[in-house]
Amino acid sequence: MATRTTTVQVVRDGWAALAGLDPDNITTEDARVFTEFINRNYRNAWMRAEWPFSVASVAKTPDSNGLIDLSADVVIADVLDVFDANPFTSTEAKHVSYQLSGSGDIYVASKASTEVFVFYRGRETEFTATLSTTLEFVFKDYLASACYADFLLGEGQKEKSIAQRAEAESILDLEVDRLERQQQQVTPNYISTRIVGSQ
Repeated sequence: MATRTTTVQVVRDGWAALAGLDPDNITTEDARVFTEFINRNYRNAWMRAEWPFSVASVAKTPDSNGLIDLSADVVIADVLDVFDANPFTSTEAKHVSYQLSGSGDIYVASKASTEVFVFYRGRETEFTATLSTTLEFVFKDYLASACYADFLLGEGQKEKSIAQRAEAESILDLEVDRLERQQQQVTPNYISTRIVGSQ
């Protein structure tokens, strides 16, 4: 099933409505700060959970010293785990002990020169002023609300901003709950190997 999407335009219109701005007459400055707001809050939402559209696994083969060089990788943002088989397709995938270096490389000494699967979070989208850019629908209401909280803070309305931020976070928390508890959208193999399949 394809991920349902919306656009930056829709989020900006929702933010403008909350802020009492005319969506059809957004000033250049307001458009600029909105872009800052949506990037900051989108990153927060992206990092909050292992969304199905944000995580994946990729086969990598360590060198003879057990090093997987990720210095030139432009896809992986965060290494979440390492397995001896693809955790999305294998019921026998087991966790592989690993360490991250300061530069983000992976050391898997026990699997030197042996293929492993890196389970990772991809890099989030960085938005520009292009309003037609798509993003995940699940974040729509949170982003409009969180961007409004940032707007209020910029207007010097700290208490209202704090209250609005709490409301935005509650929206995101509900989506995380729907993902993890109601839909159980975490790969079952991934859960079992983390709990009982470590080595």
